[in-house]
Amino acid sequence: MNVSIATTNGMSIEDWAKAARKSPYRQSYEQQRAIDTLQIVFEGKDDADSAATTIASLFNPLLQHGFSVSPVFEFWVSVCEAIKMLGANQRIDGRLIELLNALSNLPDLTDQSGKAIGPGGGFPGVYWKDLPGLGITFREFAIDIEPESPEMPDEGDWTAAQRATLMNVVTFGALYLVHGRTNIGMSSRAEVSMMHGLETSYRSPEQRRRAKTLVPPAATWILLAGKKIYELCKSGVPQRGRGYSLERWDLWKEDLFAIAGNTGLTVDVNHIAIQAAAKMGKVERQMQHNQS
Repeated sequence: MNVSIATTNGMSIEDWAKAARKSPYRQSYEQQRAIDTLQIVFEGKDDADSAATTIASLFNPLLQHGFSVSPVFEFWVSVCEAIKMLGANQRIDGRLIELLNALSNLPDLTDQSGKAIGPGGGFPGVYWKDLPGLGITFREFAIDIEPESPEMPDEGDWTAAQRATLMNVVTFGALYLVHGRTNIGMSSRAEVSMMHGLETSYRSPEQRRRAKTLVPPAATWILLAGKKIYELCKSGVPQRGRGYSLERWDLWKEDLFAIAGNTGLTVDVNHIAIQAAAKMGKVERQMQHNQS
């Protein structure tokens, strides 16, 4: 899974776990043990299948009891905070994806009548194959990062820490798009990121300030999940926004070349844009070779 992406290393696994255990929303036995399980998975001390069984055994009795608010949603928040705080460590990302895949591979959780149990409240899916609630939690608690300092024009409205966090989240998202077993909306997150990051002229001073926040995440989706995105474009998979198509693929590649040659942007932004454009060309050649 390893591809070189310029990101922060984040905090240590131990420090993340200590912070997670202090949350007033995670003081129950189940949430504390779930954090313990995540920690040993991140540290490589437990395999995904065993950890998935442990997590399911913690929450299944509560889910079968019929809680009005699923306790799994708070567990998903722990997962998303780990993604944000541990940095773009692709080894940890890989272990987490393996755990999520193992969870989704568990038998359906059923009630006494044999009916599969879902989260209710209008949320779709059943436990555990659909990982219900994870997609919306990822969107709201991880990737949807609002500008923290709109009065800092030199920082492009986002702080350096926020930009680093966004890169961490996108790195995980791109890897999940490639390796994840269950659809939790990562293709939609990628499309929105590329729409915001690439389909902009970056001519005005404000646009140029925002480039260092918006372009690197958009390029990272391509760098880590370029083949998958090309397949989505070739299939014409509809998404919220404007969807995927080969025409859009070509547009994004043109946008990246334009950004790479924009002398009003920082060298780092130029560099990651040309890397992503080159990746798109490489993906095209590989796909064409496979078809010949």
